[in-house]
Amino acid sequence: MNGRSLVASDNRLVALNTPDGYIAIDHPEGSTLDHLSQKVDIETGNIVDYQPLAPSEDHEWDARARRYRLKPDVKAIRDRQEAAVIRISMLERESITALREAVLDKDGAMERLKAIDDEITSLKSHVILRA
Repeated sequence: MNGRSLVASDNRLVALNTPDGYIAIDHPEGSTLDHLSQKVDIETGNIVDYQPLAPSEDHEWDARARRYRLKPDVKAIRDRQEAAVIRISMLERESITALREAVLDKDGAMERLKAIDDEITSLKSHVILRA
């Protein structure tokens, strides 16, 4: 299935809108086909439930949603990584002001710059960051 649907009462329209290599499948009005979790049984022509291969070892099948979802532990790790990347970005922006103030030898600037650098170092040591 290609995920496209057509509502038509004229078979000529169906023929005109069916790509080469495909066949039109009639199904009850109001029902929908899910090309990501259903397929056509070639032998019977019936629509059957289908569970595709997992995208990776990090995914598990959610039978209710009929989709693969990230495993909770993997999602938690990725959420922490994303939060760390966001925080590092914020700290790096803050460091521009602290750096300018340090170059101008303003009081407390070196301490602020050091604290920012320490936090960035800590975030990088606790989370695997992608380049």
